[in-house]
Amino acid sequence: MKRYILPIAALCLGLAADAQTIDEDIDETYLTLATPPAELTTTTYRMEAFETSVGKNLDYHVQLGFAGNEVWIQGISEAFPESWIKGEMEGDRLIIGMDQYLGIYNLNGTDFNIWVTGINHDLARFEEPQFTYNPRTGIFTQIDGNWLVVNGSLTEWKWLNNMSNIMLSPVTDEEELVDHYALVAPPDPSTSFNTTTYTASGFDYSFGAPEAIDEYPVDLAFATATDGSHEVFIRGLFAEMPDAWIKGSATLSADGTPSVLHLASPQYLGKWFGALDCWFMGVDADEEPTSLTFTYDAALNAYVQQSNTLVYFNDDYKSPSPMALLMLGGLTLKGDHPVLPDGIATVLATAPAKAASATYDLSGRRANADIRHHVVITPTRKVLR
Repeated sequence: MKRYILPIAALCLGLAADAQTIDEDIDETYLTLATPPAELTTTTYRMEAFETSVGKNLDYHVQLGFAGNEVWIQGISEAFPESWIKGEMEGDRLIIGMDQYLGIYNLNGTDFNIWVTGINHDLARFEEPQFTYNPRTGIFTQIDGNWLVVNGSLTEWKWLNNMSNIMLSPVTDEEELVDHYALVAPPDPSTSFNTTTYTASGFDYSFGAPEAIDEYPVDLAFATATDGSHEVFIRGLFAEMPDAWIKGSATLSADGTPSVLHLASPQYLGKWFGALDCWFMGVDADEEPTSLTFTYDAALNAYVQQSNTLVYFNDDYKSPSPMALLMLGGLTLKGDHPVLPDGIATVLATAPAKAASATYDLSGRRANADIRHHVVITPTRKVLR
């Protein structure tokens, strides 16, 4: 068990204060990423902790698996979601080995080697991160006075993160297992699909009263899924994130062309200007998240957004935000009714005549293929509370 007394001068120094960079001469054994057993089975755990460096609570998921007396954890640091660390059980106590390598972290143009270690904060010395384990609940709880440190040195406290009060608990709620930060993958190039550019128009409700927006291009791609269902992919619905995709299902009309588009929400778009997480979200008249529907109107030669619904480009996936980046209503996607790739037409031809109406949207609700065309009247946005 390796322990160092922490120098008083190091107690307030973070990573930027001359940590060990990748140029230093370090034994290769300290620069090797841990590899778990090939047969390891993992469970998603929720990691809650207090980040003592900046005084905020942390809450994210890790993967945890048991291999005999060993416990393997992936993603203990948000900066290294793919890296593993290993601990060993000693009775009801989990001991995490010190100086386990996580990889290289770039800070302000400088690369740093990063390890997991621990400190006893009360005694001002390095020691292993330690947890008590409750086999009945499966919960690991960090012991008092013990910190887990994501560190930039093998001999000094040059922290990237300091974490106390860590609790690792197995996730049992399926909804919690949904990755709300997963980007929509564009259509598989190996499958049959086509892409058509439409012209989007509508109204901006971000400041209450609707204001007409400038027209902008939006790409729609239609494809056939492996199970024979019909998919639609939309790129650039948020003009400020023109490369972001959202995905939905398509209901076909009798002639085999897509007549109704169903878009579940929320869907993650990525980071707005590389800084702020952003989600596509449909919001109903009661200011609750909902799926969004577009119906093709032949007279307008456009897909028309359902009424009484707004489109939020939102900074939160849980609920509509009063600080949404943009709120749109009355959207129309103007363009010719798409000619579908052969794969979709073939699937339709082999199905019963009423099969197109027996479809479901991405939220699992039965879709109505008999939605009538209508004039879009979007109400004035309510004040969010």
